[in-house]
Amino acid sequence: MFALLHETRRLLDSGRKTKFPIFAITSETDEGMFVSKGFTSIIRKPFDKASIVSLIEDHVTSSEQKESETLELAQVNQVANGKPKGVNILIVEDHWANRRLLEAMLIKQGHTMEAVENGLEAVNITGSRKYDIILMDCNMPIMDGWQASSKIRQKEGPNQKTPIIAVTANAMKGDREKCLAAGMDDYISKPVDRKRLEELIAKWTTKSSKS
Repeated sequence: MFALLHETRRLLDSGRKTKFPIFAITSETDEGMFVSKGFTSIIRKPFDKASIVSLIEDHVTSSEQKESETLELAQVNQVANGKPKGVNILIVEDHWANRRLLEAMLIKQGHTMEAVENGLEAVNITGSRKYDIILMDCNMPIMDGWQASSKIRQKEGPNQKTPIIAVTANAMKGDREKCLAAGMDDYISKPVDRKRLEELIAKWTTKSSKS
């Protein structure tokens, strides 16, 4: 069991700054022994649905807070070390894990960013704050990415002509046309490839500077 755990952790933790959560389901009570072997924690048998949900929610909340602090520290260190700030990017994404992934990629590329959770928040914030690029998720509650992009384009303001890159889980025929019709400039499929993201940012940053 522990040999399988070590191989699983090696695969899941590759490229991550924090360990992927792995829980042992066991009737044993010595949690310390399992943690020392590489498990995050244990789930004792017998267990019910409520205890599982509570454990996961507690861990996700804690992990999100730690990753947020890590990302903020990384941005501070970039400035302190005199590294170029790159471009200022708005992330519009309703899923916290996807937001954290994009933030981590952008920080490594030397960019600064802000994030909002739905299209309505994007429309509101872009009315007063200027961004160099907007990364727009398409399927979101309250207001989706297509509606938000259309409203940003229609509304006079600092981001009426800012490049909008759609971040979509659907790489289907016709998606590009749908994105362009909504006022987006390009799109990238999920799971987001770091190199492709870097190429798109460079492409649209260069086009914006020439226009």
